[in-house]
Amino acid sequence: MKVKNLHIAILASLLLSACNMPSDWTPYYESQHKTPYGTKIFQEQLENIFPDAYTDILKDRTDEVLASEAYGLSTYMYVNPKFYPDSLEYAQLEQYAKEDNALFIATEDRNAHCIEKYSIEIERDSAAEFQFTLERLSTVDQHFTLKNRRETANYFSQIPPYATVLGSVTIGDSTYPNFIAIRLANYNNKLYLHAQPDVFSNYHMLQDEDGRYALNTLSYLKYTDYFVWDGYGTKRRYNTPPSEGDTAGLLRYIYGSKPLTFAFITLIALALLFFGFNYKRVTRAIPVLRPERNNSIDFMNLVANLFVNEENQIAIAKYRANYVLDRIKERYYLDPQELDENFRKALATKTQVDERKLVKFVAQLNKIRYSKTLDKAGFIRFSEAIENGISLIKLNQ
Repeated sequence: MKVKNLHIAILASLLLSACNMPSDWTPYYESQHKTPYGTKIFQEQLENIFPDAYTDILKDRTDEVLASEAYGLSTYMYVNPKFYPDSLEYAQLEQYAKEDNALFIATEDRNAHCIEKYSIEIERDSAAEFQFTLERLSTVDQHFTLKNRRETANYFSQIPPYATVLGSVTIGDSTYPNFIAIRLANYNNKLYLHAQPDVFSNYHMLQDEDGRYALNTLSYLKYTDYFVWDGYGTKRRYNTPPSEGDTAGLLRYIYGSKPLTFAFITLIALALLFFGFNYKRVTRAIPVLRPERNNSIDFMNLVANLFVNEENQIAIAKYRANYVLDRIKERYYLDPQELDENFRKALATKTQVDERKLVKFVAQLNKIRYSKTLDKAGFIRFSEAIENGISLIKLNQ
């Protein structure tokens, strides 16, 4: 009996301590939390307000899901004081919105890409009570009085001229916009921005006036067949490394952390430094350039043999004539097939030499082409004419 009474006493003390435990006011702003600053109630109310709608709760990296899934007539829902998507991920969200979808973003992050891109500025003011107003509804404007536990209200101090004000907050005697719609790429009202994510938390959803205000902001949405809820494990998912093969996501993950960014840049710098030093050390193999054989002596021996020993002047003359004609063809682009008057005139024009001075030169070339024998005297006359002609047309220059 004493042991049983001891167990009852321990259980009673545990229940009493649990009842007296303070609430967890950690600002999670994620739908898996039932704490005051979770968003589970708001996420669950989406399908209650729109019975025919389906809510896709993202549990993997947002960029990877949007890249692999095709959405239509849906609204992307994001409620968090911090806007985690970077510029590349937000560009992907804009592309998603162009395909008959909409973006509903409630954040107070002044550095958010969805805020900075449109030159929007967010300010904060203090008060114990705020008057919130929803405008441009099918009925008259609706007014709500909210008591914020944090006693601060956010509002847009600067909005683009093409933005439509859907809601405002009155602080003291001043009224400021805190809920706007922005057209994206000629599409009407595709981006809905709210500056007060607090009102969508569990704490405010359990307050009658606050809850009605939060749910009435959904009245402006046009695409309600499908909701893409980006509020489950938000911080963890956006800080999770991308899956294998996603290079762009991997770079975003690296640049999202200052230590990783510093390490990545250091690694690239060291690699470039190593490449620079190694490039100087490692040189390509230098080929062995052997001196070309001097064939001039062999050629002269051949000529001497033909001329002195065999007295074959016609072979030498034909060889030289063909060589001269090939040079003329290569340099002056003349066809040496027919060495007639037309060839002579063309050669005179190309070389700017008097045609009469070229008569003997061309005649000797033509004569030697059809000769079968040639004596020493004829060879000498041929050589003199050729040398003179070469000098005239500057063939060796």
